[in-house]
Amino acid sequence: MQRQLRNKTNQNINNTVHGSKGWWHNIKELTGEKQTSSQNAPLICMNDEWLTIPDFVKQLNNYYLLNHDETTLDFPVTPQPDHCHIPEITPMEVHYHLSNIDTRKASNSSDYPSWISRNNAHLLSEPLALIISRILSDGEFPDLWKMAEVTPLNKVKSPKIFKDLRPISLLYHMGKVAEKIIASKLKLQLPTLLNQFAYTKSIGTTDALVKFSSDI
Repeated sequence: MQRQLRNKTNQNINNTVHGSKGWWHNIKELTGEKQTSSQNAPLICMNDEWLTIPDFVKQLNNYYLLNHDETTLDFPVTPQPDHCHIPEITPMEVHYHLSNIDTRKASNSSDYPSWISRNNAHLLSEPLALIISRILSDGEFPDLWKMAEVTPLNKVKSPKIFKDLRPISLLYHMGKVAEKIIASKLKLQLPTLLNQFAYTKSIGTTDALVKFSSDI
């Protein structure tokens, strides 16, 4: 009887576990280190509270949206004139940006592949130019292009609060193309500041240190 039970047990084990990888998989499930269901598995302890994956995503989203509508600008808002100059958006410059899309960069998971826009830039340049011109005339950016798929990365080794996570945002590639074109138009309207090193193309902290040393 004991031999029959032993043989039956060994047969069940051999049917369910193959190799050391399978053994460790079962051991991790038995010890609770690896959960079979992602809905019930605690992902990380944040703010002294163990959160499941859905709860973690929900609280993380609320944290990033906290006080978003209450953001105050640190510069005065000037009233918009009745007839302001809207810069012209030509299909040629849109075609340039579309044909130079870096397809190696990831975009939102619900976005279509960026290589489609790059390979069909000659077909998409004119309608996208009309859309960007409408954005500038109406002063409203499409809500879909504002949506980001956030992947939190650790700022520290063992994050304990949401502030310890760095958000890596994946946007829609068409929205990023529109941002580049609009930014190029806005930069033409900004005054040139000789002593500004931040947010300036081809200039960085090294230039600021060299100028500082030279002035001394």
